[in-house]
Amino acid sequence: MLTKAKRIKAQCERNPHDSIELEFDQFAEFEVCAASHTPIYSGTAYEECAFDGSKYHSNITPQVPQNMQDDLQRMELEAREAPRPANDDNSPSSLYSNHPQRQSSLRGPPANAYGKTTDDDYTALPSNTPGKTATMSHTGDAPSFSPFPKVKGENIPPSDEDKEGILWKAREHVLHSNNVSMQLSWARDTLSWVEILQEAAQQ
Repeated sequence: MLTKAKRIKAQCERNPHDSIELEFDQFAEFEVCAASHTPIYSGTAYEECAFDGSKYHSNITPQVPQNMQDDLQRMELEAREAPRPANDDNSPSSLYSNHPQRQSSLRGPPANAYGKTTDDDYTALPSNTPGKTATMSHTGDAPSFSPFPKVKGENIPPSDEDKEGILWKAREHVLHSNNVSMQLSWARDTLSWVEILQEAAQQ
């Protein structure tokens, strides 16, 4: 039986005479700070609240597999140690160019596009399943291709249609994987591709 959420009182450093109530659920992946209403993710012993500087205890969630916890801890440490770029432009093109991992993930072969795959990570679905192509084409989610000829070359980045095809082929592999960095890389590539499509539709 699941235990009810606990309420933890911590001293607020903004005003030492006040205390903040923090709702903590041991089965959730993060705690929520009552002062700033921001999630405090698990993975380290203490997390600092960005609103008032208070520190709250954060535990490792028991339902997450250990390899995913290790990946999350490693990515949190890399994010804190990574230097910020000089020009902080949040446009999709600059974000895509600032992350070579994202570019390399789109240029690789679709089966291995998002990291090394093993049988322990996921079970890859067969690419030529009978009736699979026909089913996807009726849903409208399958890639649609342009009638114009494609320019091919070593230094030419993949077109939006190529990105769509690569992301579509890698979708089943990523969804059946426990590799957090591979899933985040695929999700970032997909969101970047969706933003490009939205801008093109608005124009």
